[in-house]
Amino acid sequence: STVWARLRALGLSAMVDEALRQQQSPSLAPLTFEERLGLLVDAEWIARENRQLTRRLREAQLRIAATPEAIDYIFGKKELAFRISDQMVGRPDMLEVVSLYAVG
Repeated sequence: STVWARLRALGLSAMVDEALRQQQSPSLAPLTFEERLGLLVDAEWIARENRQLTRRLREAQLRIAATPEAIDYIFGKKELAFRISDQMVGRPDMLEVVSLYAVG
């Protein structure tokens, strides 16, 4: 339809994809207009965030994958302990580093 084409032309492809998915799902029929619109906006927001993250990771040209499993827990002779909880995953500003001498 022309609405979907216009939304795609505006760069809202994820929103169009979500709207088409909603049309196929009878379980979403009881939702209000605002709830369905919220789902469309969320789908577009998440798609944009994922594209930005992918672009930033590609531009960073990291030598290794930046995952908790890739952390070298031994740094020279000093042992470092990293505390990573479920709330901290995806939040690099929340990484707590505890060493023998300081907490930061």
